[in-house]
Amino acid sequence: MCINNSEAQAANYLTTAFKRTFDDVRVLTGVVLPLPEGARLATAEYDCIVICNAGVYLFEVKGWNQCLVGREKVEAGHQWYLEQANGDRKHVNDPVAQGSEKFQAMKGYLDARIAIKYYVVLPGTDVQISPTLPATILTAQDISYIPRLCNSATKASKMYQKLDRETVALLADYIKEKSGVLTLNEHIANCNRFQLQKKAARHASGSGLMAISVAPACCD
Repeated sequence: MCINNSEAQAANYLTTAFKRTFDDVRVLTGVVLPLPEGARLATAEYDCIVICNAGVYLFEVKGWNQCLVGREKVEAGHQWYLEQANGDRKHVNDPVAQGSEKFQAMKGYLDARIAIKYYVVLPGTDVQISPTLPATILTAQDISYIPRLCNSATKASKMYQKLDRETVALLADYIKEKSGVLTLNEHIANCNRFQLQKKAARHASGSGLMAISVAPACCD
């Protein structure tokens, strides 16, 4: 699967960090999986998936550079932004909400005894994050702490089980099998169709027709 430079960089950081803590680690990149019937999109792209002895961990990668990442309260909830050194701001989609449908879909594929967690990784240079952001937002410097946190959480849990080498390999193969022949181009086409439908819904609403517009769950 074709991945961009930020995703490749994040995958390298994650592989190195997790292998320091766990004996068995598999890292999958650019995996496209079908979403359940009734989801807003037919497919979802998972930038990085780490399968290790503690469970399955999903990482959304954002290639932002030389900025402060923050969010502010607005009427609809929170608006995320990137702030440059000169104070200029650019609004971006909420990366946490963006991955919620992907997270729920992956949970549906896994046994309930397998730990699963979703993070957002910002591997770019000179990236700072506002102290008010969720703890699941990570810079490159934060990555080394996550494997130890995952290990401790699974050990302390009465619900989740530690996975042996065979199970880690089987899970990685299972996820790749579920992806099947789906490609990134197919996922992009699904996103484009969704955006066209959303645009048409906004136009219909502006014309006085009944329409419902929803935000995409897994398109950048």
